[in-house]
Amino acid sequence: MPSILFLADSLELGGAERQLTLLIKYLSTPWITSVVAFGGGMFEAKLAELGKDLTILERQTRFDIKPVWDFWRLLRTLHPDIVHSWGWMSSAIAAPMCKTLGIKFINGCIRSGSAITRNAIRARVTFLLSDWIIANSYAGLKACEIISPKSKVIYNALDPQRLDLINDKEYVSKKNLPITVVMAARMTAQKNFSMFIDGAREINKIDPGNWKFIAIGDGEDKNDLISKAADLVSSGVMEFPEVIDEVIPQLQQADIGVLLTNNNMHKEGLSNSIMEYMFCGLPVICHDNGGNNELVVSGETGFLLKSNNIHNLVEYLHWLAHHPAEARQMGESGKKRITELCSIRRMVSEYIEVYQDVLHNKNVT
Repeated sequence: MPSILFLADSLELGGAERQLTLLIKYLSTPWITSVVAFGGGMFEAKLAELGKDLTILERQTRFDIKPVWDFWRLLRTLHPDIVHSWGWMSSAIAAPMCKTLGIKFINGCIRSGSAITRNAIRARVTFLLSDWIIANSYAGLKACEIISPKSKVIYNALDPQRLDLINDKEYVSKKNLPITVVMAARMTAQKNFSMFIDGAREINKIDPGNWKFIAIGDGEDKNDLISKAADLVSSGVMEFPEVIDEVIPQLQQADIGVLLTNNNMHKEGLSNSIMEYMFCGLPVICHDNGGNNELVVSGETGFLLKSNNIHNLVEYLHWLAHHPAEARQMGESGKKRITELCSIRRMVSEYIEVYQDVLHNKNVT
């Protein structure tokens, strides 16, 4: 039976790690799968629950090369038919090794809509050494200037078991209730939670007492963001709930889903947060960058922001609050769109097609 070794930079909470775990969960026989990661994290336990062969080669320091040497020895021993990488670091490590050992290499490191900004030469070398290049958005391929018959876009998916948590809630008028707005993302410089906070403060001035903002996530900027929003937290306008493994129940309580990005630092690939909002039937407000417009159709499933102008964000929030029927229709349209576009069956079948093509040397240069 053909064997695939999946290689990740780490197994921390993140979009690539979630999609890797999801693919392994639903990849059917006859594929023999194993996972190697250069760091642990929450998805380590999930893979263990699936009974998968998992090896963690933890780096003790940033420049620790022992895990690289250990991976080389492991790769020579296992000699899988395919190595499929899911990060920039793992791709840079695996690409030359696979070429040396004659192992087919699938490069899945394009997970955002941004061009390569660091280690550009090394990253482009990995593309040259790849038998296939997979991105999760067309924006990602375009940003990295990948034009090749051995490249493909495979959209993310959501676990059907998670979708079972989503209930079709009957529409309730929000006339006398606060409108709940949620933003779920890593709290790092790449995500513009500061704009989310400023927008909350501005619209609460215009329409006080009618709004609730929920900031879901964790990261190095969380404490600073809580301090920035101290006045909103103390007045009950904004909450920073504890991070939990499953956010779907929290998203179900919201009316609008927001994802704001620092455009100068990052562009989205195919955002898991936006997918979750849409599956939950929420109209979406997000920046028009990266692959966001591959998910959100402005005016039909939500709104795309062209800039960091707070007034535009407030305008869209205000419009959705005062047009509840249209907002509900946007949410329903988004749910229908994402269900068709990002099904697990489609994602797995497209990956299997690539694996089969690689094994049979189709479209490989």
